Amino acid sequence: MASWSAALARLGHDPFAIHQLASCLGKRYDEALVEALRMELFGAIARLPDGRYERLERLPEADDAPRRGDHRDRPF
Repeated sequence: MASWSAALARLGHDPFAIHQLASCLGKRYDEALVEALRMELFGAIARLPDGRYERLERLPEADDAPRRGDHRDRPF
């Protein structure tokens, strides 16, 4: 599976749909929705009013990206 940085680099700077993100990440549609939410919360992408996403300037570092089971971002 591709990293966030690699996937966003492949998508470029034009707005993209969730199915495009899924393809770049090598994930199913439903898994890509979860990953998109993580990316949005992390500040790597933003959702547009038409439902597509856009890449933001801040790309996560490899050690910054949240991982499954990583609960450091939870307040409790």
